[in-house]
Amino acid sequence: MYRADVFLHREGTMTRKIGERWQELSPAHRVRPGAPPTIVFHGTGDTVTPFAGAEAFHGAMLKAGNRCELVAHEGGRHGYLMFDRELYLETLRKTEAFLMSLGIGTQGDGR
Repeated sequence: MYRADVFLHREGTMTRKIGERWQELSPAHRVRPGAPPTIVFHGTGDTVTPFAGAEAFHGAMLKAGNRCELVAHEGGRHGYLMFDRELYLETLRKTEAFLMSLGIGTQGDGR
């Protein structure tokens, strides 16, 4: 997921804006068996959308028997992928490898 702000967590900025019903919108609270395979890229230093939300989603997906990979970027702040071209390209390569492992797509040149 490139938009990890969907990972609502009780301590996140969006959660405070949404109010008491935040769990109704939280993907971690809506996981069911048979969900599509997912790869999540998230910075551990994100204070807008706390890393704990991505961890909760990842754990819920695995518990439900779904495939989910969590790629943590140590210290990465909110939107960290947009500020480092090499890191962004690495993320695209990891995404491509993930999709290839599912039989989706063809090998590109990583650009």
